[in-house]
Amino acid sequence: YKSYDIADVVVLLKDNGKVEEFPLHKFIIKSEATALYELVIDAPRDPEGRNKLPLADVSHGYFECLVSFIYRGYYDLPKDDAGNMQQARLDLLILANRFGCSRLKLRLESEIVNIGISAESVSITLIHAHAHSCPLLKEAAMEAFLANPKRIMELKGWKELQECPALLSEILCWTQDVKSEILRDGDRVFPEVDKYDVSTILSKLCDANLDLDGDRTILVARLKAHLADEKAKQDTSASS
Repeated sequence: YKSYDIADVVVLLKDNGKVEEFPLHKFIIKSEATALYELVIDAPRDPEGRNKLPLADVSHGYFECLVSFIYRGYYDLPKDDAGNMQQARLDLLILANRFGCSRLKLRLESEIVNIGISAESVSITLIHAHAHSCPLLKEAAMEAFLANPKRIMELKGWKELQECPALLSEILCWTQDVKSEILRDGDRVFPEVDKYDVSTILSKLCDANLDLDGDRTILVARLKAHLADEKAKQDTSASS
């Protein structure tokens, strides 16, 4: 990337009064960042026939990370103003979700979970995991909350979390040790799937080469649909 050779897209980012250009390629964006692709194809064309998409509210550093991951499979994560790498990962995750880059989003979820969620970051992590459909991250943040709920409710971020009734209700259920009821709140089809943790669901979807994006409810439904299809095929094969 960063080459105008055969580029048919140019993304324009404003940074400190300057405009930074990112020449890209539709066929790559279409497969790796679906929401960005939808924006690109509706953008006006320049005299050379390239779609030009201005983005005024996107950080140059984070967009550079996203494009690097799309084209090269890795990125150099920028630090936020306080040097907080976990917050930087969360910010990049939000951008990945916005532009439909599900591979990067899942990579960042896994990194945040593996490094660990501090008590100070539990509330903000839960807010963003809930808002941006990050089931793996949400499950880990819930467990982190259960480890020290009293302290977390005294920290910055809890007041903001309380403004989301649906999330607060879910936290209350986990705190009251009815997690198993939440996980079993399904349609009784393939009930074992309702009991899986998010990591197991993602692993089985990956094995089946299925989409890994979406909240827990969507992932469960996707896996059940796959299992139903497989069972139908087996029943057809057995009867023939």
